[in-house]
Order: sequence, then structure tokens, then C-alpha cells
Amino acid sequence: MLLEELDIINQMYLYAVSKNGMPRDVSLAFAVELAEPMVEILVARKKLPANTRRQTLKECLEALLVEYDNVVFYKETSADSDGFLDKLKNNRVRIMHIKHNQKKEKCFDGAHCVLYLCKLSLLYRSIPLDLFDISACAYKGKLKMNAAALDAWAENL
Repeated sequence: MLLEELDIINQMYLYAVSKNGMPRDVSLAFAVELAEPMVEILVARKKLPANTRRQTLKECLEALLVEYDNVVFYKETSADSDGFLDKLKNNRVRIMHIKHNQKKEKCFDGAHCVLYLCKLSLLYRSIPLDLFDISACAYKGKLKMNAAALDAWAENL
């Protein structure tokens, strides 16, 4: 039933994280774009407040990070979460609206696109677990371990 409800969201997620030859900034843009429909499902399932549905992309990303994450994006949200969310949004705008003159410092480079695609993948994997009523303590340790491995890899960028 959940797979049917997720519909195109699941297909786009699988496409974004697959090895498909698509540049990682494009994959990241697709993964960021999934935040809005994911919020719609979570609102419909009463996992997020009803007013969350009418938020901007950046606000949807923030709602997901607040509700579902305190380990994967810990470094990003404990430092400058607003700047981080702006860069995620700007990356998506640059790709989806084909903005050629966007300042590079307002977007992620290729390696950081890979990093945040992987981190969003971890976040998006935890949402169905919650929808299946699987306790977060059953998987939070693995999320934390994977996030730490990604952060360690990113320190060498």
C-alpha cells in the first residue's frame, strides 16, 4: 500500500540514487525535489502538521530535517542550517530551471552533491520505517554510523 501511495516519489528516488550516468548535481536536484511530495504524504498520514503542506521547498526540507533527522545532518544543522538549506534549494533551482549564471558559491560542487545525495537517501529511507511504525531506536545507530562515515569522507574533500 505504501509503495502505491508513494507512486512516482519512489521511482524518482530510485532513479536519483541509482548508477544511471546522470551527473550527481542532477541526482541531488531530483532528491531535493522529493521533499515537497514527501511532506504531502506525511501530512496526509498525520505525521506532520497540516500547515506544513503549504510551505516552500526550503521549509519542506527543514520540516523533514526537524521531524526525521538528528543524526544524518547533524553537522549541517548544528552549524548554519539556513545556509545549508539555501544551497540545497539553489542546487535544485540551478538544475531544474537551468540557471547558468548562478553564483557557484551558492551551490554545492560535485563531491558535495554526492555527499548530500547520500545523506538525503539516508533521510528518505528512515521515513518509510516511521510510516511502518518501526521504532527509531531500531535503526538510529546505523544511520549515525553511516552519517559519520560520510562526514569522515567529506573531511577529505
